[in-house]
Amino acid sequence: MEFRACYHASMMMHSIQRRNLASGMSVLAVPRPDIEVVTVMLLYRIGSAGEMPSEQGMAHFLEHMMFKGSRNYPAGAIDQVTQRLGGENNAFTSRDYTAYWHLLPTRNWVEALAIERDRMLEPTLDADEFQSERNVVLEELAMYADEAQEALSDDHYSRIFPLGHPYHHPVIGSVKTLKAMTVDSMRSFHERWVRADNSVLIVIGGVEAEEIFEQAEKYFSRAPLPPFLPIGRFPIGGQKVERSLSVQEMEVETPRIRISWPCGVFGGGHTIVADFAEEFLAGTRSSALNLAFKEERQWVSQLNASAQLGEFGGVFSLDMDLLEGVSVLESLRLLEKEIAKVLESEIEDDSLKRIRTKLESSVLFEQEKTDELAFALSPYVHAGNPRGYFEQTRLIQGTSGAMLRQFLQTAIRPELATIGVVVPKGQKKSIQKELKAFV
Repeated sequence: MEFRACYHASMMMHSIQRRNLASGMSVLAVPRPDIEVVTVMLLYRIGSAGEMPSEQGMAHFLEHMMFKGSRNYPAGAIDQVTQRLGGENNAFTSRDYTAYWHLLPTRNWVEALAIERDRMLEPTLDADEFQSERNVVLEELAMYADEAQEALSDDHYSRIFPLGHPYHHPVIGSVKTLKAMTVDSMRSFHERWVRADNSVLIVIGGVEAEEIFEQAEKYFSRAPLPPFLPIGRFPIGGQKVERSLSVQEMEVETPRIRISWPCGVFGGGHTIVADFAEEFLAGTRSSALNLAFKEERQWVSQLNASAQLGEFGGVFSLDMDLLEGVSVLESLRLLEKEIAKVLESEIEDDSLKRIRTKLESSVLFEQEKTDELAFALSPYVHAGNPRGYFEQTRLIQGTSGAMLRQFLQTAIRPELATIGVVVPKGQKKSIQKELKAFV
């Protein structure tokens, strides 16, 4: 596995070519002559982190509106054209960037460039569509507010990252900011951020690099730019480091617990060690916390760990869905007890070997599909280090038990814990009272 993973990653890394266009757009070509499909992803360096206070939610809202018509593609046409050509398309907005992607047969891949040029330069941003789509986004916001996982995630980001930090507010924004937005403010936002010199075009699949660059030149090299450059981001404050607890009532059958800790930014070996921590704590049946909560005791229906690292900071979280009748307080006590044991124990070589094999396999599998590779590559592209993605195998093999233990001891500390609990309706007061001494 180690040799295959290293060889495959090395071949892929050497196939990457990059070129900057006169318009300022960066083009990343990853030829895959062995396949007959192409993924085109246009990444803009604007997510919710770049929004002014009055614009919170604008990047995500604009993503919706970019499907509602442009000069040559009226509302609904992008999906119709893509389906007719035998492909699919979509988009996503994160805290750090927004990306629009297409998966098409090789013979039709250039249509994606025509679509992206059109909505980059001449989006309709129709007033009636704006009003209609705002209602859709508000419904989406209400739906997220009713989902325990989303509610806990947004709550933890708002508590770990203080007011004024780019990650403090939700990607989707708030009812107040969404209702205050106007078509004119969206046009201004689009001009500032959705432009060639703030973008990276990623093309992966069955097309030669020179053809990719030739077509990119044709569609984007002379893309006109608005007369002013994007404004700077807001000053970035530090992350909170104080222990805190919140309890929310929602329409759930059993309690859900999330504990989060601040951790570092995305990039390099730190990101890989965070991946090791996910697997070591909760990635397999034999991981430390699964043994305690699922094998030795039947206390949870689901337990996982996740690391979300971004340009301006990161969050490491543990999530648990308790089974009926299991005490929230006893679960939190057991969790802290097990974490303390983990921090004091040596990490066995067999555990590291299993994690390495799993992580290497994950990297290999996502490289088999052009769209999955584009998604996995995108944070590295945003960070300015696309080749870093293909260095993962080397970093995985070089991660030691000492490195993993240092990460855990630095990040997973009781005094840094942000604790959130979602309980069924009618239980909030009793759970808050029970947990008061725990905090």
